[in-house]
Formats: sequence, C-alpha cells, structure tokens
Amino acid sequence: MLHQKSAAMFLRWVDGVTVRNSTLGFAGEDRSDFAQALLTQNCTNVQTMGLTAEAAAPEYQSIELG
Repeated sequence: MLHQKSAAMFLRWVDGVTVRNSTLGFAGEDRSDFAQALLTQNCTNVQTMGLTAEAAAPEYQSIELG
C-alpha cells in the first residue's frame, strides 16, 4: 500500500474558496508523515489572502495548487 503524506489543509473538488488570515504548518519535531501546508486537487477559484504557510520539510512546496 502506498502511503501518501498528509497536508495541513487538503481541498479536493472545490469551486470557490478563500483561505484568509490563516497560518498553516506543523508542530513537533517528527514531521515524517506530513508534506505541504496547503494542497488542492481539482479545485478552481482558490484564493489566499493573508496566508502564512510552512511545509513539513524543504522538499515540499508550502502551497501546492492543482
């Protein structure tokens, strides 16, 4: 079974969402099960306003829109 790492916020099949004045990230030292701060799949009209985001590790983008 393929293990996919979790994002702090994950949106799928959304049309029209705004993430406003928020901070996304991860606490603790062991972040091995986590990836992006914000990940979207098959979304349209996604806006971020005043968003601060930090990925769990440098190899991931903080925000990945798709």
